[in-house]
Amino acid sequence: MTLEYYNNFYKDLAEIDAKDNNPYKIKAFSDNFKTKTKILDIGCGFGSVSGDLVKSNHIVHGIEINTDAINECEKKGIVIVSNDLNSMEKIEEKYDCILLLDILEHIMEPLDLIEKSSTLLSSNGQIIVSVPLYFDIFDRLKILFTGDVISIDNLSYGKELYKRFRSYNYDHIRFFRPKDIIEMGEIHNLSISQLTYNPGGYFGNNKFLRFLSRLVSNKYSAKLFPNLLAHSMIFSWQKKIKIGFLDIAKKESGGIYQYSQSILDSLNNRSEYEVIVYSNKRIPIDDNFKYRNLSYKKGLLKYINLIGIYIKYFFKIKPKIYKDIDIFISPFPALAPHFFLKSKFIFTLHDLQEEYYPKNFTKKEILTRRLRNYLLLKKCLFVICESSSVKHDIIKFYKVDSKKIAVIPSPPPKSIFTEQRDGQKASVIAKYSLNKEYIFYPAQFWPHKNHLNMMKAIKILKKHHPNILLVLTGSERFLYQEIFNKIEELGINNNILHIGNVPYEDLISIFKNAKMLVMPTMFESISIPIYEAFCFNVPVVCSNVCGLPEQCGEAAIFFNPQDPKDIAEKVQSVIDDHFLIKKLINNGTKIINERTHDAFLAQLQIEINLRI
Repeated sequence: MTLEYYNNFYKDLAEIDAKDNNPYKIKAFSDNFKTKTKILDIGCGFGSVSGDLVKSNHIVHGIEINTDAINECEKKGIVIVSNDLNSMEKIEEKYDCILLLDILEHIMEPLDLIEKSSTLLSSNGQIIVSVPLYFDIFDRLKILFTGDVISIDNLSYGKELYKRFRSYNYDHIRFFRPKDIIEMGEIHNLSISQLTYNPGGYFGNNKFLRFLSRLVSNKYSAKLFPNLLAHSMIFSWQKKIKIGFLDIAKKESGGIYQYSQSILDSLNNRSEYEVIVYSNKRIPIDDNFKYRNLSYKKGLLKYINLIGIYIKYFFKIKPKIYKDIDIFISPFPALAPHFFLKSKFIFTLHDLQEEYYPKNFTKKEILTRRLRNYLLLKKCLFVICESSSVKHDIIKFYKVDSKKIAVIPSPPPKSIFTEQRDGQKASVIAKYSLNKEYIFYPAQFWPHKNHLNMMKAIKILKKHHPNILLVLTGSERFLYQEIFNKIEELGINNNILHIGNVPYEDLISIFKNAKMLVMPTMFESISIPIYEAFCFNVPVVCSNVCGLPEQCGEAAIFFNPQDPKDIAEKVQSVIDDHFLIKKLINNGTKIINERTHDAFLAQLQIEINLRI
């Protein structure tokens, strides 16, 4: 019955449709066909679209039920791979582009067809779809005055053929709105990447009504009010890239934690990606992400777990919780789990400090870092670094091709922009006893953070500013005791205030109340606290090392971090110079306005698309 219908009743309509289904229909998507492309045209009819694509040297396969249409397609060089949508699962090919031009409205199970089509897409492939929309204002008026559900544009086929399309014998069996199309794509992990609405209109002989309809419904108004004025839509669906993200950094880890949150902020609510967060944290931080638990073992169980990972890696067994991931992103150099997944991964290499300051590490730590970096750099899709200086170091020490390195500076996490409640600033200032002017240095007490030289600089500054106050954050770990012994030795106890690890909600007030931010680090790719200072109109005085000059430009005063006298002089130069403070703040604002999460994601997308 179905074959007889399509070979007889639908034949006349298919021939007429061929006049409308021509290459112009997908002209807006012509950029997708600049290189040789493998295409599957489902319901290709007489090959009016695909025939021209064959002439353009593309490889075109088709699915078509109409016998006469199949014969015509084969003459045009279109390879018919099936005459039955129910046998699509037998197709073993993968396609760069699948065409569904005016097909979904004729299908009893459109969701099933969309699912089957998506499984035939190659990596980064797309489905180009055209579909009529029901009901625009003109169809509604027709129903109101005539009681006929058949779309008014069927008149364009001619009265004789139009008479054959009554409500009981209509070829469209599905009726869509834009919302329906978006939802069907979401069900199968497809996002709309390009979209055009075609305006509805009056197709009768009355010239005035034709003019009026065009005035009301045009490409601009149809885009604004598609439910009311658009008669059809043509768009491309792309598979959402499923990203796995490793989120195991704790707040105490400082910059790594902030960087992780910044990337998650950039990936949040993006229709083209589905983000799966792999975390060992008990409480998910955002309902917009899907979470999968990573349980890290301790003691003997840790080593048993590692043996299990190596066995799975050796036998190429991918654990179930990673099987559906397209790309894995690690915000820092970690081997597990992505290195063992046998799938694409990206990681961020923040610095190669061990190559410049080996004394800050044990021999075991140096060996571990070098081996880990070597393995990750060899296997990764590409590596992210935040400054050109780190890119130069990766090339220098690991001989990595520069094309495999992407310099993508990250903005500060969105949590830093949290609105303050009334009276919150005063409450925070009182909580930490910050009721006088101070210089702020938020950092853990790691050796490269250079607290010792900063303390010597404070000793020098104290001669001219006896009440100068340096506020420090960070836990009482690493070089904490050595630094505070030095503070005691220098006699600057009253000029140093350590406030420990600070909650994010308090950090905003502490930044805003600071006289300046000082960053005396000996080694840093970029500094997130510097971006935070830019956000809160706080002038910056910092080291002239690594990526900091690249990060700050003219928005900071630079010093030699190995020279306490130079540190003191540069801090002194800013303390009382209101003109310089204003200049630094304005330049910092310009930089932070460019360092947005949208800009970060746009650059990340470019790098991913170049490689997949």
